[in-house]
Amino acid sequence: ARVKHPDATEAMLKALDDPDPKVRLSAVNALGYLGSRYGDKKLAWVAVHDPDETVRGMAERLIRSRRTSISCN
Repeated sequence: ARVKHPDATEAMLKALDDPDPKVRLSAVNALGYLGSRYGDKKLAWVAVHDPDETVRGMAERLIRSRRTSISCN
């Protein structure tokens, strides 16, 4: 796992609630980079409920890629 700092993950989870979809999209990307599984439940919610299609899609792809990496290990 690539967890850099627990506060970074927490900050990105909070950013998923930002009204700006660009901020939420950046947060999803950052969570993917950080590699923490701590926010998976919130990420799953975003993949289904975020009002922005791009954000939902990115969250879904991240979840899918994590499942693939788990099944390959």
